[in-house]
Formats: sequence, structure tokens, C-alpha cells
Amino acid sequence: MKKMIGIVLLFAACGKPSHDGLYVLHYQNEYFRTDDTLEIRDGVVGRSLGFNPIRNGELKARKHESRRWRLDEPGSPVITFHGDSLRLGDRYFKKIAP
Repeated sequence: MKKMIGIVLLFAACGKPSHDGLYVLHYQNEYFRTDDTLEIRDGVVGRSLGFNPIRNGELKARKHESRRWRLDEPGSPVITFHGDSLRLGDRYFKKIAP
């Protein structure tokens, strides 16, 4: 009986996997240098994007954007999870903190 209760509790604890955490991406091309951060907590995504435009080889002033949305919200950006990373559009973010 004790084994059965333990197994039931184990399956109940496994439930839906949590993807909460802090995910980051740094990339650069000939036009931008970008630091992109996603923080996921209880199904709410907060995105902070900081970028420097590059014009004629010169690094310009840093600009910032931020946005929040729910993972299950209609019309929200599609995020797919792959272990300790996630994909948003064509960009892959690495999880750095739970």
C-alpha cells in the first residue's frame, strides 16, 4: 500500500513540466548587436531586448524594447521548448537560471 501511495505521489508531482526561468540570447550581424532576454514565470513571458544599431561600421546608441504576454494567449508568439533552451521564431535562447 505504501508503494502504491508513493507511485501516485510521484506521478502527481511530475505533472506538467515547468519551463520557468531566465533565457538569454546574444547575437550580432552587420546591422545590429543584440542582447535578448526572456523571463518565464507561471506562464507569463517578459521579453527585454537591448540593441545597438550599426551604421556604416559605427556602433550607435543603445535602444531598448520590452513586452509581456501569456504563453497560452491567442496570437502570442510561438515558443517551443528543447531541454534547457527554447526557440522563438528563428532564434534559440539558452536557459541560464531556474
